[in-house]
Amino acid sequence: MRLAEEPPTLRQLQLFSAQHYLYSRGFAQNLAAVIANTPDEDARTLLILNMYEEIGEPTRIRDRVHLLLLEEGLITGVQLGAAFEQLSRQPIDGDVVTLLMNNGVVSRSQVAAAVERSTSRVKDLAHPALFRRYLRAIGLDSAALLAVTPIAATTEFTRSYRTLCRDSHWLEALGAMGPGTESIVATIYTKIWQGIIRSGLGTTHDYVLWTLHVHCDDGHGRNIIEGMRPHAVDAANRERILRGARHALDARAHWLNGLYEHVYG
Repeated sequence: MRLAEEPPTLRQLQLFSAQHYLYSRGFAQNLAAVIANTPDEDARTLLILNMYEEIGEPTRIRDRVHLLLLEEGLITGVQLGAAFEQLSRQPIDGDVVTLLMNNGVVSRSQVAAAVERSTSRVKDLAHPALFRRYLRAIGLDSAALLAVTPIAATTEFTRSYRTLCRDSHWLEALGAMGPGTESIVATIYTKIWQGIIRSGLGTTHDYVLWTLHVHCDDGHGRNIIEGMRPHAVDAANRERILRGARHALDARAHWLNGLYEHVYG
C-alpha cells in the first residue's frame, strides 16, 4: 500500500481518512444487524464481545464501582475490606457500595459522580470517538466532515457491505464480517498505521485507533470463525461462508482502488 511506502502529505491523509470515516461510522450498525440475524447463541455471544470493543462497555462500570471509589480516594482499602467482611456476616439488599453508603462512608452523590466520570472516559475510548480524535488531529473537525461527499467507490462499498450484513443468510454475513473483514483488517491497517507514523502528523495519542486495530482485530476474526466452525461441517454452509467472504473482499478491493485514485489522482 502506497501509504506505507511513501509518507502521505496532510492533504492526502485527509482525503483518505474522510472517506474511510464515511464507511467506518456505520460498522457498529452493520455488526448489530449481523448479531440480530444470527440464530446460534454461541456465535451471537462471540459477536457481542466484538461489539463491546467497538462501542465500549459503559454498563459494566457498575460492576466495579467499589474499585472506582478506591481509585479516586473516596474510600480507603481498610473501609472497603471492612465493608466486605460485614457483608459476608450480614447480607443486605444490595452490594458492597450500598453498604458503604448505608454506613455513611461515601454519599450517593459521590458514587453517582464517580460513575459518570468513568462512563465519560469509556465513551471517549469507543472506536467512533477514537476515529474522531484522529480526524481532529489531522484538521478534520465535525464541520469539515459534514462537508465531505462520498466518492462513488465509498458509496458502493458502504451499500454492498450493508446489504451483506443485513439481508444475506446469517452465515454469509458472518463470512463477510469475519474472514472477509476482521481477519484481514490488521494487515491492511498496519499499512495505514505505518503511513500515519511516517507522515509525522499527530501523536501516538491521536492515532491510537489504528494501533488498536493493528493489535486487536485478529482476535475479532477468530471469534467469528469459532462461531461459524460448528456449522462449517455442512457443504452448503461452507459455500455460504465463502461467498460472503469473497463478496466482502471483492467490494473492499474495488473501494481501495477508488480511494487510490481519489488520493493520488
